[in-house]
Amino acid sequence: MMRILVIVNAHFGYDGISTVAKGYYKFQDHNKIRMDFLTINHGDADFEKKVLKNGDSFFCLENRNSNPIKYILDLFSIVRKGKYDIVHVHGNSATMAIELLAAKLGGVKCRIAHSHNTKCDHGKIHFLLFPLFRRLHTAGFACSNEAGEFLFPSKKYYVIKNGIDTDIYRYNIKIRTRVRKAYGLDGFFVICNIGRMTYQKNQEFLIDLLSKMNDPLLKLLLVGDGENREALLEKGRTLGVEKQLVFTGNINNVNEILQAADIFVFPSRFEGLGIVALEAQASSIPCLVSDVVPHEVAVTADVKFLSLEHPEDWSKSIIELKNKCSQTVRESEADGNVKKIKKAGFDIRENCKSLLQLYEKLCK
Repeated sequence: MMRILVIVNAHFGYDGISTVAKGYYKFQDHNKIRMDFLTINHGDADFEKKVLKNGDSFFCLENRNSNPIKYILDLFSIVRKGKYDIVHVHGNSATMAIELLAAKLGGVKCRIAHSHNTKCDHGKIHFLLFPLFRRLHTAGFACSNEAGEFLFPSKKYYVIKNGIDTDIYRYNIKIRTRVRKAYGLDGFFVICNIGRMTYQKNQEFLIDLLSKMNDPLLKLLLVGDGENREALLEKGRTLGVEKQLVFTGNINNVNEILQAADIFVFPSRFEGLGIVALEAQASSIPCLVSDVVPHEVAVTADVKFLSLEHPEDWSKSIIELKNKCSQTVRESEADGNVKKIKKAGFDIRENCKSLLQLYEKLCK
């Protein structure tokens, strides 16, 4: 049985990278593979319990940024004791070299770097570590071609699609009714954004839109948390739209929240792919997405790409959708949209089978 150590070297919780890594664990064939997990923070207690219940190990090393030398030594010790066949690191920059170095020192021959973005927030460190990163990884994975070209220019890489559990996102009117009531959304047109509250995700753009549109029947449902949360709250108060904002915090029922929404908006400044846009399409709601997001995320006809330089186009599109959105149409498209996403290769169950085959190939 192969032994794999999966490492998420970014903030772990309910964001895109975490969701992808957890999905590839949850739906993997654990009769054929032993998969341990390592993160740099405790962000999902339920998932940790699931890993331990399966008989796998869950490690958390919270000193990566505060004491990188100790982090490398601790990780080296874990890798050496685990005798892993593969170390699979999820990240978005050449800082994955830190984990790859510990894996190499620990004797792991197959070291996978998995790219989840097209840019990073710490360009200088990325630039400095890039030569070391190129030498240390033995295989490159990417969530899209754009993410692959960012971290593996002129080198071979495998596109590993961000699979989702399509069935739980299928539109359900009963769930919609219950969730809208719970969040006080009845009678409102609900604009939903899901993502960590950071510069990359650009939620402040949406609060500006809400203020300029001046429509009290609009609600902006912000799902997630992050370092910009307080700034977003303050911006809402300053612009006088705080009563139209609904902050859910980190939640584990995104599939149900999407049922309650009327449209999904995704004004990211950069993205590797945008798994939440796939989840929204599986829920059969229209999606307004910034044009810097890889266009391969558009699987259904419900996705419209817009420029962040023209916010008036976003406002116009929201108004148009408000006037024509129909729950009857949404219900009629539910099964078809789920089938399209599966056919496009984003079904997590099938993707786990492909990943296992790739693990076996790389080990050889």
